Amino acid sequence: MRVLKRKQKKKTNNCKWPITIFRDDREKKNVWNFDHAQFKFVKKRLAVADYTIKGYEDIIAVEKKSGFKEFIGNLTGTKRPKFEKYLEKLSEYELGVLVIEGNFNSLQRSFRELKFSKMTPEGVFHWVNKIIVEYGIPVIMMDCKGHNKDLFLYALFDQLLQEAQRIKK
Repeated sequence: MRVLKRKQKKKTNNCKWPITIFRDDREKKNVWNFDHAQFKFVKKRLAVADYTIKGYEDIIAVEKKSGFKEFIGNLTGTKRPKFEKYLEKLSEYELGVLVIEGNFNSLQRSFRELKFSKMTPEGVFHWVNKIIVEYGIPVIMMDCKGHNKDLFLYALFDQLLQEAQRIKK
């Protein structure tokens, strides 16, 4: 019996390694940084988002929220109108993404920490879905640490880079 082997696709990137990931210089808490030969992180003032890839700043915008506490803070009180304008800007990017560090199971803990917030879990669910549906921005829940977080971030930036290269062709 003959066994068929799949031909492996070769990745064809016309990139010079390492690829530079710009991190907004105002980003102070829980800064992303993973050790990989293909990527390096450099601080730079960004107009929109916390992260982007050099050469694709007009296509890629990754906004990071360090948990639901920060996300809820952006949705309540006087911060909401500013956050809505920000979402409008983020939605203009072909590859605009919102990453929330955490998952819906950690939501209750965030509410216990924000005792005086008028936001409810239902309100958070509403906003996550509104961002996806009305603004067209993917929302990714990232609830991993250490090596798994590094693997996730590598995969995210690698996929964004490949898609941005396809768009720019």
